Amino acid sequence: MRKQTLLLLPILLVMSLSSCNKNKGNSNSSESSSGDSSSSSIPVINEYTITFIDESGNILDSKKWDEGSIPSYTYEPVSSKEWKKTFLGWSTSISGSILEELPPVSGDTTYYAIVNEEKNKYTITFDSLGGSEVTSITDDYGTLVEKPDDPSKLDYEFVKWTFDKEGTQEVTWPYKIIDDVIFFANYKEKIDVKAHFSMMLEEYTSNPYEYVPESMRPEFAGNIKQEEDLNKDYTEFQQVSEIAFGGQGQQWNMVLDNLKQSETYKNVLETGKEIIADANTKVIDWLDSKPSDISSHIFDETKYKAKITYVNKVLKYTVQFKSGWNVPVLGDVLPQIDMSVDIATGVNIFRIQLNNNNVIKYVVSDNYYAYGMNLDVMIDSYVGSKKGYYEISKDITTNVITGHMYEFIKYEVDEETITLKSSSDFYINDTYVSVIGNKTNNSVLSENYVSELYELSTGHLLVYKIEETYEKWGANKTYNTLFFNLNNIDNINKVKLVENTNTDLHENNHDVYVNDKESLFVATRNEVKQESETIKASRRYDIEMRKQYFYTLDEQEKPVKHEVLTPMMFIQDDGTEPGETNYSTFETDILTDNYIQGKVNLSDDHLTKVRQDYSNLIPVFKENKDEQTSDTVIEFIGDPEII
Repeated sequence: MRKQTLLLLPILLVMSLSSCNKNKGNSNSSESSSGDSSSSSIPVINEYTITFIDESGNILDSKKWDEGSIPSYTYEPVSSKEWKKTFLGWSTSISGSILEELPPVSGDTTYYAIVNEEKNKYTITFDSLGGSEVTSITDDYGTLVEKPDDPSKLDYEFVKWTFDKEGTQEVTWPYKIIDDVIFFANYKEKIDVKAHFSMMLEEYTSNPYEYVPESMRPEFAGNIKQEEDLNKDYTEFQQVSEIAFGGQGQQWNMVLDNLKQSETYKNVLETGKEIIADANTKVIDWLDSKPSDISSHIFDETKYKAKITYVNKVLKYTVQFKSGWNVPVLGDVLPQIDMSVDIATGVNIFRIQLNNNNVIKYVVSDNYYAYGMNLDVMIDSYVGSKKGYYEISKDITTNVITGHMYEFIKYEVDEETITLKSSSDFYINDTYVSVIGNKTNNSVLSENYVSELYELSTGHLLVYKIEETYEKWGANKTYNTLFFNLNNIDNINKVKLVENTNTDLHENNHDVYVNDKESLFVATRNEVKQESETIKASRRYDIEMRKQYFYTLDEQEKPVKHEVLTPMMFIQDDGTEPGETNYSTFETDILTDNYIQGKVNLSDDHLTKVRQDYSNLIPVFKENKDEQTSDTVIEFIGDPEII
């Protein structure tokens, strides 16, 4: 609304006095005796005072102007945050009509500024930060505004409006508008703590094998064998077609063994499952009672003590047993279970402690699983310690699963400390499972690395390649050796292996016979020149007993693992130096020395893949194999929660 405002002030009276002294001639005076004379009159210009008054009654200007001149004064009223002022013109009275123009000066005059005053308007803008839209409010300066209806946001509850996104400066209502301003919505997540608690319990009981493909698990039907297929007497000829091949190599067996550890711990806790179930029920009943404060609560029962906390979107739950039981190998244990879930990230953490020396911890999320252990274990009838770390992740873009495994074993034999350290990496795509590691049959070699290749659809071991470095025949040499199942070698139909007395760890400790022949199977050898003589050195190929792992089912239809020594053909791959043609000359060599038309019938795709893995993945493994230590495993496991 526009209006004109003038303040009434006393009219200033400005007096202008002029005097004119008129010289009157003396009646007795006479004109100059010199004769006639004449005089001229000079016109007088009158001056008048012109005064300019602002809208508040203050004199802006007051000065003399010549009669007939046009007075002027430029006026720009000063606006404020509250008011916007606009000069409209001059008037001869406080609230009179606005003159189109000022007239010529004809007398003392006062002019009054006519000014329009309008309150400024300001806008409150509401940023609902992902919630429903809230209409902005525009109103006059100084208006008190009530809080608008709260915005809604899926899975969130509105809390307050604040001046900052961080939610530290809360708005007080009603709010007085004095400027343009943005208010930010603050929410709290609608948390169903009971639902998250139940989901956490489900994750706790989940099977860690779920993080590897079904075909690579022990219970996969394609991996199950009959015991008679595994217990072969190789001191007698065995039909190659009847030998179990395609089991699991030492690297993948290591992966499964470490996963099995967490299952073993859960089985131990079966003894206390009633205590755990009672604690879980107590928590759920308490949550059902809709407590006003769920930040922390303790249940102190006869057989256990439990605690649940919910702070900063992290839900934690601990069950501490008050009495324990005796476990074989471990002795008396007093278990404690710690669980937590970060509701914002969906990461679950579980820690199970039987005693100070026997603890596991695992971290679970949608595409990630990590597991650490510190255990007492039996190794060849000796009590030792085992520390291990395992992690597996899935790239949701490429669908490739990547895993890493580290284990550290220590035990004493006749006052001598034995330390074993093994690592493994694995990569799973839609076709293959590639496993890289340093755990092989011959652990006495100074360096050895293996690349195992499995067919994903069957879970069968196709082939593996080993890098071995050792010094013999006067040279330090690295050997790159392929190992094939015998069913991948044409025209070897029967095999017999008889243990011999050979103690050289680089030689075959079995005498080998094939195809019902009474003569020994001959391993063609490379030749090495030493000074003036040429000696027979490394074997280009041979048949050796190698470890593979198979499964049978027990009476409860659960898989039982069997470590089986299985005859396999090894062939040194072609070397990098001139003349080192081993794989390329295999067919000629075996025909020349054994009169067998032997040939590798493994798919070229499989052979190419294992060679690529060997070249590309073993260097990566070497670089990262010491990334974890026994100390970092202990650090990952951490300490139990304190109730």
